[in-house]
Amino acid sequence: MYIRYQHVRNIAIGAGVLGVLSCCGWCIASPSTPDTSARPSVTHVATRTPQTSSTNAPTSDDGRIIQLISRSASPNGKLKDALGASSPIKVNVYEDDGDTRWDRVKLDRDRDGRGEETWIRKNDTWTRNDGAEVWDGQRWAAPGAARRRTGKATDGKTDLVDVAQLMLTQRATSDKIKDLKAGNGPKINLYDEDKNGTWDRAKVDLDRDDNWDEKWTVKNGTVERTIEKSGKTFVLDGDRWVDPNAAPAHTPTPKATGKTDLVDVAQLMLTQRATSDKIKDLKAGNGPKINLYDDDKNGTWDRAKVDRDRDDTWDEKWTVKGGTVERAVDKTGVVYVLDGERWVEKR
Repeated sequence: MYIRYQHVRNIAIGAGVLGVLSCCGWCIASPSTPDTSARPSVTHVATRTPQTSSTNAPTSDDGRIIQLISRSASPNGKLKDALGASSPIKVNVYEDDGDTRWDRVKLDRDRDGRGEETWIRKNDTWTRNDGAEVWDGQRWAAPGAARRRTGKATDGKTDLVDVAQLMLTQRATSDKIKDLKAGNGPKINLYDEDKNGTWDRAKVDLDRDDNWDEKWTVKNGTVERTIEKSGKTFVLDGDRWVDPNAAPAHTPTPKATGKTDLVDVAQLMLTQRATSDKIKDLKAGNGPKINLYDDDKNGTWDRAKVDRDRDDTWDEKWTVKGGTVERAVDKTGVVYVLDGERWVEKR
């Protein structure tokens, strides 16, 4: 009886297993049609391949670099990570031939250590890609397509403040510089008439029609700018041109914080050659009083003192350290460090 029961049980189990296997086989052989109505639709998005910038596309980062390397350099000098560690681009600039003008730039655009791009100055024009592109004053272009930007001889409110500041702060390297911007923008000639190493005057042809539109003269620590067509005269006041005969506008006294507008002075200390052991009142009465010092007389700036409100009390003391500028605010004791084009609190 027991044996019969075992046979029956085994037959039942076998039939059950065959039934399960048959069901599985039917599912595999005949999959149900998926119900797409219950599923969200899927949109295929093409992966974007990074593209190199077109020849004519303006690049703000490149414009900042060009502005930086337009300043003078220390002979055979090097500026490492010129835009600061916070910039996504690592930029090293080099002065190779001792003429105090930057000659070469190396860029690592993604900071991967490869340094994939090099710029070279050739005949006062910046080139890249082995000369296949030149900087035309606004963007990279093929040499034959490089455009000349021209200005208008209007009321003196043009963008040449940087040239006037150059005349006041940079040493004259010759008796005359002809066409300072080398075909890019207005034609500007600079003159050191008494051959004492400082610039005395300039002439400007804004639209390159071979007629001088403006004449500039260095007087009393600033630059006077005369517009030939209108006869108007403007005077450099810090980083702008003002009418000396107009009623003075009220200018609030700057506060001694770390977020001020003196980044240009710090960059000057790092990039421009010291022309004397000391410059007293760099801005010649316009804005904060700033003294610069070359303590070791090696042609580079070592420190500065700033009296922001001209009350004969120094508000800030700056020191060049480790390729940057440290800025100590006396009232608060806070120290800031120059990082590219901004001040960051020292940790």
